[in-house]
Amino acid sequence: MYLRGSDILRLAVGVAALALCNGSVRAAPDPIDEANEAIGAFLRDADLSELEILHFEALLEEAEGSARRDIGQRLARAYAALMEQAESDERRAELEARSSALLQRMPEIDSLDLRLSLARAEYTRAEAVAERTRLRLADEAEVLEARRKFGSLAQRLDDIAQVATQRVRSFERQEEQVGSTELIERALADARRHRSMAHYLAGWASYYSAELERGSASSAAIAAQRHFGKLLNARPDKVPTIDRVPLQMLEFDHVARSAIGVGLCESLRGDSESALEWLDMLDDAGNLPEPIEDQLPAWRIVVLARAGDWGELSAYARGELNAETGLSTLLARLIAVLALEGASPANADLAVSLAQTAMGSLATEGQIGQLLDIADDYFDLVRTDDAPERGFLANYLRGLRAHEQAREQHEASGAPNDQPTPDADARRGYEAAARFLERALQADDASRYARARGGALLLQGLAGFFASQTTGQLEAAAGLLEQAGEALRSVDLERAGNAHRLAVRAIELALEREPAQRLERRRAELIDAFLTRYRAHPAAASFLYTRATSGTLPPAEAARDLLSIPDSSPVATAAHHEAARLLYQLYVNASGAARQHAALRFLEIGGRLLDRDRGSLYRPDEQAAERAIVNARRVLECELSLPDPDRDRAEAAYDLLALLYGRGSLGSPEVVAEMAYRGMQLAVMRGDIEQAEESIELLAEHDPDLAARASRQLLVEVGRNWNARIDALGGLEDAALATQQDLDETARVIELVRRALSGMSDTERALSDPASAQLHMLLARAHAVLWIAGRGERDLQRARGLYDSLIEAQGSNERILRDASVFAIKAQQFETALTALRGLLAGQRSGEREWFRTKTEMIETLERVDPDRARDVLTQHVVLYPDLAPEPYGARLRDAARRLRVEVPEGAG
Repeated sequence: MYLRGSDILRLAVGVAALALCNGSVRAAPDPIDEANEAIGAFLRDADLSELEILHFEALLEEAEGSARRDIGQRLARAYAALMEQAESDERRAELEARSSALLQRMPEIDSLDLRLSLARAEYTRAEAVAERTRLRLADEAEVLEARRKFGSLAQRLDDIAQVATQRVRSFERQEEQVGSTELIERALADARRHRSMAHYLAGWASYYSAELERGSASSAAIAAQRHFGKLLNARPDKVPTIDRVPLQMLEFDHVARSAIGVGLCESLRGDSESALEWLDMLDDAGNLPEPIEDQLPAWRIVVLARAGDWGELSAYARGELNAETGLSTLLARLIAVLALEGASPANADLAVSLAQTAMGSLATEGQIGQLLDIADDYFDLVRTDDAPERGFLANYLRGLRAHEQAREQHEASGAPNDQPTPDADARRGYEAAARFLERALQADDASRYARARGGALLLQGLAGFFASQTTGQLEAAAGLLEQAGEALRSVDLERAGNAHRLAVRAIELALEREPAQRLERRRAELIDAFLTRYRAHPAAASFLYTRATSGTLPPAEAARDLLSIPDSSPVATAAHHEAARLLYQLYVNASGAARQHAALRFLEIGGRLLDRDRGSLYRPDEQAAERAIVNARRVLECELSLPDPDRDRAEAAYDLLALLYGRGSLGSPEVVAEMAYRGMQLAVMRGDIEQAEESIELLAEHDPDLAARASRQLLVEVGRNWNARIDALGGLEDAALATQQDLDETARVIELVRRALSGMSDTERALSDPASAQLHMLLARAHAVLWIAGRGERDLQRARGLYDSLIEAQGSNERILRDASVFAIKAQQFETALTALRGLLAGQRSGEREWFRTKTEMIETLERVDPDRARDVLTQHVVLYPDLAPEPYGARLRDAARRLRVEVPEGAG
């Protein structure tokens, strides 16, 4: 993080105060005392060099004498370090200005680090201009300034090199006299580093000075070689020779580049043979850093071109023209410029061939700007043989130039520049470009430029697209663009994809003009082909979305495609929501077990969208709230339809709706009502009945019918839970064990049932209706529990009346008959109990455990009202079932047999 100056000063003061508080306080401290040294060390260790600079700049204001010089040296080192780390031109320029100001202010400091850093920064900028000049990309003013810079730098760096050399000798003498110490070793290493860097930079500054002079460059070239010789083991004050180069040192960039510099200087002096020997030596070294290896082809091309060895250069260019990748843009531009500049009547054929090779490679790579920049020089070179029907390259360049001029006219017209132009002049320009490009593709030598064919087809297709006035012309342009994509696939997959994408666009525009099934089919074919060939292309996501939303794919397949669109795509949000819609529709249309499976499939994506929707609400997106509402509603519906819903996910969906409600986004009463209904369901899931009832009250304000439905659902859930609790106690038989909480819940059930029944019509309350019967059965059981638990006569009478009515209306309902029989026995309503037990027996399979239970209870009840009848029934039972019944009913029947004096087989039961 880069701090502002005021922030740094405040931080520096704070750190200084902290450091001083931890040290001893001295009277009249020196400008650099132990405490301040500790501060500087702390700042360096914390990698806060900017703070270190500000710290010592503040001390410099008050320092004098040797202390001032020491502080200046520290500042110089800090500036040098920061310049090496600078990541932007602005930051580097700021540090250079501060460094220069320091050197002017304190000429007495002797910081080679800082002087070298400043020189290197100047050199780097001038070097960039020199190399751009070689490629004919710099203007004359830049060249003049660079030439001046190199001359000045060469002298300055030579001075620094001499100072560094003197220091090396001085420290070497000290080492001889007093022996090696850590301090001397460090100083000697620094001095040698300064000397090497100064000679290295001085050598290259002198070389470029000679290169840019283009005249009497021999003296500067020799000076450069002597500087390089200091790194290449040359004899004193002599130019280096290959036999003295320490080959093992070529693994270091500055040594290898010094060898390159020597070869280039030999070329400047007119000895290309020696120059090539230096480059060959580097080629054969086998230990060069990779960046240096990558530079050698360009330097060899420079040497060969300067020597005018066009035949060798042509052969070398063909060797570099790899069948897979072609020439790099840099080499292609360099070769083209050198060939065009070096052409003469004596070498015209070779120069033309070489320029064509290089420009063909640029065409293959789609380097339109590069081609246009050097096209005029090419036409000048072939002006005696430039008829349009002669040659691929000439026609291609004319087509390229015509296309660019048409684009300029198109844009100047103010019409959209991504659609066919309405401007007649621009249209004529595009048509001319298309004709030139057609001639290029049909030229006799077009086969020589097979790799550039895709680019020519692409331009022809674009020209046809922008000039189109009819549906047929758009279809033709689409065909050319598709062909261009196929031709470019092996060369540049991204450009190939772009060409195919434009083919789709052409058909889409044709469809806008003439909706037709053939065009629909053509677009679908192109999109399918695009997704097969260019699935990694940035436009693939958009095409996946288009195809998936076209209605031509089955919903499940369309959803799969939509979900494959990565989150980084601009259409990802819309695509994933559309996938969720399709999966939700599959859920709506499903039934039975398939419906539950469909709900789970939807929830997998719908649940993931919840967090994304919540985040999108804080961005300016008008559709975000609408999407969030729809998805949250669907998530709640599907989740709450499951037998075992994911409570956390359901709560998250509800919370999102609540957030939108609070923001005023839920304007539809229907949605607000649904939200209240879902709130009731979630409250029931949590067991929070009071909250559920509050949700129903809110719901009643918006949708009374839905509120009634919610009340019934609440009652069903409450009743299910309450029944489960009573059954866990042992049912009505053990209802006396109910706790006060159980009884309170029982009273709540009664209240809810009565409220539900009060909202129903007489027809709906009829006991013949299964839903009504369920409510009455729940009410009867609740009153029975209260009476059994000791609540009193009123609950007894209500339970009795309800059970009598239920038996009459639902005489085959096992649950009603079982509860009615238990209650009636406890209430000593034995005839009612017998009626219920007989009904149970009629619906049970004889010989099963529940049947034995019912038969036992019936015999015991008969015994209380008609012992003789009980004896007959038991006697008959013993004949049919000598073992009586499984336990515990066998023991109960044996006891009844003793009481009724019925003989049973020995060991029975």
